[in-house]
Amino acid sequence: MNFDSSENLCEFISYKYHGECLLGFSRGKDSIASFFQLKKYFKKITPVYFYALPDLQIEQDSIKYFEDYFQTKIIQYP
Repeated sequence: MNFDSSENLCEFISYKYHGECLLGFSRGKDSIASFFQLKKYFKKITPVYFYALPDLQIEQDSIKYFEDYFQTKIIQYP
């Protein structure tokens, strides 16, 4: 397949995976922008956050903020 734009690629992947995707979520501006871009193509986006230190309060506060804002659970892994 030839994907001449990211729009065509997102549409194809969304169709192939029934409108669901995982998003590597770092809490940075690129992953936040990616979440909003993917919302155009996917029915369900599951953000995944990989932490270095468990239960670091500043990270947990930030994760909670984004969960509330995006209205979706952010899965966390070490």
